[in-house]
Amino acid sequence: MKQSSNKVKEKGQKRIFSGSIAAIVTPMNEDGSIDKISLKKVVEYHIKEKTQSIVVCGTTGEFYKLTQKEYMDVIFSAVEYADNKIPIIAGNNSDSTRGAVLTNKLVQKSQIAGHLVNAPFSRILSQEELYAHFKEISYSTDSPQVLYNVPSRTKNNLSLSTIYKLSKIDNIVGIKESHPSLRRIVIMKKLINRRFYILGGNDLNFFQFILNGGDGVISVVANIAANVVRSICDFLLSEKIEKAKKLHYKLHKLIVQLSYFINPIPIKLACHKVGLIRSSFSRIEVDRNDDLEKYHLSLKKFLSKFFKK
Repeated sequence: MKQSSNKVKEKGQKRIFSGSIAAIVTPMNEDGSIDKISLKKVVEYHIKEKTQSIVVCGTTGEFYKLTQKEYMDVIFSAVEYADNKIPIIAGNNSDSTRGAVLTNKLVQKSQIAGHLVNAPFSRILSQEELYAHFKEISYSTDSPQVLYNVPSRTKNNLSLSTIYKLSKIDNIVGIKESHPSLRRIVIMKKLINRRFYILGGNDLNFFQFILNGGDGVISVVANIAANVVRSICDFLLSEKIEKAKKLHYKLHKLIVQLSYFINPIPIKLACHKVGLIRSSFSRIEVDRNDDLEKYHLSLKKFLSKFFKK
């Protein structure tokens, strides 16, 4: 008997929006230009390690520091390098509804698998305004949309009732949830009566997030530990908890090491150290002082031990 088109669609989305999804860095040369040689290497690394999907030009990818031309170039190049072997999700961190709609349209011909969209950063919105923001963005494209709730950065928190309302829009297929309360996952699962992917947005608690019913994680540490993050997600989602615990015990130490400076400074240093990118250059403004240099040295030492055979 043939499956319904909805079930086939759902299976396809599950392959894209669950498990281990890497929020990749945007590699740059020392002069600040985009390093597409390293970008290709990063994409190929995740294909090899069987990462579920890649988020390109998200917060870790320095969306805010890219020009419109660079953004398009990185997205289209990533899709080309992926060669239909791994889904590409385009980050859309625009600070206005109009900007987000435009950003979606810029890459609508790029064969991306979907968009990851957050609330505006520059002002606090009511729940009605947040609903209208995400609704208008979703209506601007046929591509699947994943909401990004990150109240610690945007100062805007999607309420559970607003998430429920947004989940009724056909092409809003999930949420990257960075609210610290894990109880929200359980409530969302009860409220939403269709397949809606709930993804962790914080490496520090992704183990507990999936244990509480989450469908996976959009991960920063997966940039350099893709196989480990994927294996932990696979074990947790198949209820092999003890196997997941053993891997997570070691990985958690790396996650903590990468949390001492503003993202993506640490993960770019780490990607450079393990040979994935040719330079750790970031456009994020940070004091290049003794503290950063000491951190860099300690991170290099830690990584040498972590990846020691």
